Amino acid sequence: MKIRRYLMALATGFAVLVGGVVVAPAPAQAAVDWDLTYSSWDAVGSWGYGSWWSCGDRVCLEVNVKDTAADGKGAGVCLRAKYNDGGRRDEQVHNSGGNGSTKTVTYSFAGNVFEIDGGEYVGSAATSCFAGSLIY
Repeated sequence: MKIRRYLMALATGFAVLVGGVVVAPAPAQAAVDWDLTYSSWDAVGSWGYGSWWSCGDRVCLEVNVKDTAADGKGAGVCLRAKYNDGGRRDEQVHNSGGNGSTKTVTYSFAGNVFEIDGGEYVGSAATSCFAGSLIY
């Protein structure tokens, strides 16, 4: 009986030790905020803002698009990511929810991204848009 109690205590101690290591939080990198207000690609009626952070060997980017005008038009943000190998990735976040609504999308970019630009627009999802203001 003593051996069984000893083994249970040993197993419990090991589980607590391993469990403590598994659930211990890793130090997080602080997110860096960005905002397209007053940038060269700011559009009246659309507010693009968010944050970026390292997520493992990738770059994560949160994009919020708020429709700020009661004009019956949608609001949006265009993104252009540039990669060290010459690649490019374009994304568009469109908010058609109306004045005061916000749409949030999170993207994950490969670790060899060296620049992400953004630009706001007002109109439909088919509206041409340009990403020219540095976000990352």
